[in-house]
Amino acid sequence: MDSFELMTTVRNFTKKHTEKDIPTQELLRNLNLANSVTSLALYPMFKEDLVKSLTETSQTGDYALPKDLLLIVNAYRKNDASDFKLCNKLTIEDHPVIGTPPFPSDENYPIIVQVGTDLSFTPALSTTDIKLEYRKRIADLVFGIGTSAADGTYITLDNYAPVRDDVLNDYWLALYKNTSGDLRKETVIKITDYVAATKRAMCTTPDNDQEYTYALVPALPDEFHPFIIIQTLVYLALSDYYDKNPDTLQIKLDRSIGVTLQSHGFEYSPEVEGKS
Repeated sequence: MDSFELMTTVRNFTKKHTEKDIPTQELLRNLNLANSVTSLALYPMFKEDLVKSLTETSQTGDYALPKDLLLIVNAYRKNDASDFKLCNKLTIEDHPVIGTPPFPSDENYPIIVQVGTDLSFTPALSTTDIKLEYRKRIADLVFGIGTSAADGTYITLDNYAPVRDDVLNDYWLALYKNTSGDLRKETVIKITDYVAATKRAMCTTPDNDQEYTYALVPALPDEFHPFIIIQTLVYLALSDYYDKNPDTLQIKLDRSIGVTLQSHGFEYSPEVEGKS
């Protein structure tokens, strides 16, 4: 499911379908909170899906880490024989002892230390090729109206798009067209690069110079998307917005099954294996 389908499902459960009932940005904020918490809870089950790799050529000095990086997995440095050598990872606290036993360092036994948003290599990089394997961040889900480029190489997102470069890299974006008042999914495309300054998501769009409604697909596998929905409903029910609208959504806690959601007489009780 993408962010549009997730929000539509939440609206169906709450029986609140219009912008006046639940403002889209209010709904999206709660959806992103639910996505972050659910992804963190289930992280061990899909963390390998987040691994990506890149090769950088002719690097000099400290290496500026990608902005979508969450955690370094491995780094490699090319030696004079053009072989990539796995780097040993040290903490910033160990930085002063590099080059002394038991932390020798040469091109065949390189060392890396993460210093803020930079990666320091020993020996230092001097027009050296490197490889990096890392786990990417859990991006906030986006939803809005954008326009594809005249050459079909990117789509420009709206003003609510992320302000950090690269955070949408390698995520999938669903594109919808407005057909007779209904949104119909046209395709799902992969974002190869995201430029925050221009709000451009680099991708191959099906049509040039075309307006689309776009919706990001969570990094969390499809099997776990119902948990995002349930958690969003919980946050909406507990938010200040719904304190002012008590008839919109109620929540009832039940120790036997976890959470039961009620909306205008509709009861949603997620089944839990081994519970009744």
